[in-house]
Order: sequence, then structure tokens, then C-alpha cells
Amino acid sequence: MRQERVVDHVLLPGPQTTAISVRVDGLDAEDAAEIRRRVQEYAGARVEATGVTERQVAADERRSQPESMHGSGGRRQLEVTMDGLTTSSTEIDEATRAVRVAVAATTGSDRAADGVRVCATRIPGDVITIDPVPWWQGGGWRLPSGPRPPGLPPDAWVVAIYLDQHGWNAARMVVLPRRPTDPAGSFLPKSDSLVGLSNDTDWAKEIRAENVCSGSVRSVFQPGRSASTRWMTLGAASGDDGEDTVLFRKPGFLGIWHDVGHFRSDQYWAAFGGTSVDYRWRRG
Repeated sequence: MRQERVVDHVLLPGPQTTAISVRVDGLDAEDAAEIRRRVQEYAGARVEATGVTERQVAADERRSQPESMHGSGGRRQLEVTMDGLTTSSTEIDEATRAVRVAVAATTGSDRAADGVRVCATRIPGDVITIDPVPWWQGGGWRLPSGPRPPGLPPDAWVVAIYLDQHGWNAARMVVLPRRPTDPAGSFLPKSDSLVGLSNDTDWAKEIRAENVCSGSVRSVFQPGRSASTRWMTLGAASGDDGEDTVLFRKPGFLGIWHDVGHFRSDQYWAAFGGTSVDYRWRRG
């Protein structure tokens, strides 16, 4: 008798296939969310006006900032980076002034922007939205319903994920609130995220970790078909350190690498902080 496949949830890229990723460091969560919304509107309007479609600047250019962002004695004031959205110091200065006004309006303080860092970029690939998150409930782990596939523990979620809007690339995710080798009842800190990759296709595959402020950080790679999972450990982003989200990549026409899709950077840690996720790339 044929056993039915178990799928607890399905993830699809939304109708929005590109998005401006923004991180705000140095403000509380509510104020940061408002500034992130305003910067996304500002940067999005500029993309529509100029047709910018991807990251265009090198890491050393990305990290260089106009002198106007630093006070006397090197004291750090408001810092704004717009990776791939502009290479013009004039436009970055304009964005910095706009952000300073927005922070003052949001917090009620003209000095609140000092020490704040705002990074905006456009991570390539289709945008995969995950909201609400099915496996977290009330701050704890929600057990999936129904029997598990052979070899999986009772707390493992099985998720089908389409990595691009056309459905050409797809994977199976197994999501756990712990390392796969740890016993049931163990938990990972919410500041950690384990990402694994195995490959059912004959083409190479890669999952690349992205930092909104500093670009690509690390990756896990499979050169071809492999049932053996390779892992990497991510940490919640702060400044140039840590990671904001992951980007799925593969070689396309003539072997040229292609950016397939990524999770929204403002949703990644709410979904995957404190989890291990084994991605088994099955199609594409």
C-alpha cells in the first residue's frame, strides 16, 4: 500500500517579486518598524524612478560613508547605507536627512537619530513571505498534527516550499526547534538559526546567508545530487555581523548562477530564530 506524503504547510512567493530590505539598529522595535516602513517607501520610489534592479556596488564602496555622518572626534551619528540603490554620496546625504526627520517625527526627539544605523538594499530573487508562522504559537513550539513520515520525530514540521513565483524550483523543509542531533525537549536560542541543504537534482545548489548592511556573509553548497545534508549556523544580525535572511541560488542557462528567491528579511528571525531547517532541493 502506497504511503501518502505528509505536508504540514506550503510556502509560496507572494505577488511582490522584489522588495526593499531595510534594517534599523538603535531604536526600539515599534519605532524601528515605522522608520523601516518610511525608508522602504523612499527607496521604493527611487527604484521605480531609476529602474535599479540589483546590487551594484562592491563591499568596500558599500561600507564607505560620507564624512557628514560622523560628528567631531569620530562620534557616530546617524548612518545610512543604500546598497545597490545608489552610489551617489549626494543621494545618500539626502536619504540621511530624510531619515533624521522621520526619526525625530517618530520619537519626538531631534537627537534620537544619533547612534542609529539604517541599511537598505535590494536582495535579488523572488520574495518568499512567511506570515503567520505556523510552528510558533504563544511563544512556544506548536506540534504538527497527524503522523510523521518515517524517520522524523513528532516535533518536526514538514513544509513544501516553492522558491520562485513560477514554481520551477521547489524544496522540502524539515523544521525543528532544536539541532537534529539533540533530544526532544531541547531548544536552540532564538538568536541562532541552523540551515541545512541536501540536493535531489543533478545541478549544483547553494543557500547564501545575507546581511542587509554588509552583503553576502556565508553559504552552504551542494555541487550535485546528495542525500547528505551540509549545515551552516546563522546568528541574528547586528550591524555588519550576523545574518538577516537566506537566498536560494542555482546555475541557470550556460551555467551562469541565478538568484532564485529569498525570505523577507524582516520576517526571517520571527520564523526561523531558534530552529534548524533542513532544505531538500527537489526540483529546479
